[in-house]
Amino acid sequence: MIKQLSISKTGKFVITSNGLSDDNYYIQKAKMNGEKYSKSYITFDQITNGGNLEFYMDSIPNIHWGTDDADVPVTSIEDFLITANPYSSRVNRVYRDSVIIDLNSVDGNEVYYTLETWNPEIEKSENIDFIMNNEDELKKYSEPLLINDSKLIKYASYNKKTGYSHVEMSEYISTSQKMKIDLLTKYSPQYTGGGDFALIDNVRGENNFRLGEWQGYYDTDVKVVLDLGEETSISEVHSEFLQDIGSWIWMPKEILIESSNDGINFNECGIIENKIASDNYDSIIQDYVLKKNIDCRYVKITAINFGSIPAWHVGAGNPSWLFVDEIWVE
Repeated sequence: MIKQLSISKTGKFVITSNGLSDDNYYIQKAKMNGEKYSKSYITFDQITNGGNLEFYMDSIPNIHWGTDDADVPVTSIEDFLITANPYSSRVNRVYRDSVIIDLNSVDGNEVYYTLETWNPEIEKSENIDFIMNNEDELKKYSEPLLINDSKLIKYASYNKKTGYSHVEMSEYISTSQKMKIDLLTKYSPQYTGGGDFALIDNVRGENNFRLGEWQGYYDTDVKVVLDLGEETSISEVHSEFLQDIGSWIWMPKEILIESSNDGINFNECGIIENKIASDNYDSIIQDYVLKKNIDCRYVKITAINFGSIPAWHVGAGNPSWLFVDEIWVE
């Protein structure tokens, strides 16, 4: 237990704890060089210039000491300032008919954008060079955008002092397909894949799940029902999953396929067993296919979660993830 501490540099800085004991370890008040001191911090200059800091201790905390805004240390970044990225308020990237897009900025910064025809082969990252090379094409955002076909929006915030932000890219894909999807289990808000229609948006996920194209389910099965719009003859049911066990993502144990004509009573069509080794650390994409001639309107897919992470893995005992992207029928 230290009741007095001396620090010497250019001057001598002495810290004294009056009344300090096993029971008295709360600061009641403080004095700096004999004057009342209410701040909850000391500066480097105060130490090197020398002085006397006295604490008065007690067994009961003083909740009023050192808690005012002026008495709390403040940190700030003043060099290498950047402009915060803008954002879109819409999560779902697939829509029918038309959609209104809101672009938002932080701290009232202006937002500039370009609107392009969506191309699934477009590069997924852009930088400030895009802005500098296309300034003549930029439009200043002033009101929500109404779009009715597939578009790619590239947009950035602008601040007079700090310039342009990093460029954001948002895809909004128009679909005319009759098929609908009902998600019976909820995906994680951390990995939406683009929203409720992500599994039928015709956009396939890549091995790098961090690009945001996969829908993640944590500690739960994946249960969805496809509504084909009318009774349809199909011969194949596809569901695509990702395994990346370094990130706690495993293939499903098995996938149950069921069919129905009323959406209430379902009949089992088949079970697909997983054949991918659970200890394979590669990033693997697997399309699970059930080949069977079926006449139905509704198709239910249930993918069984891998379960608790095995003892040999660094995440042992924790729940695992299921990552699914596209589901379709032929």
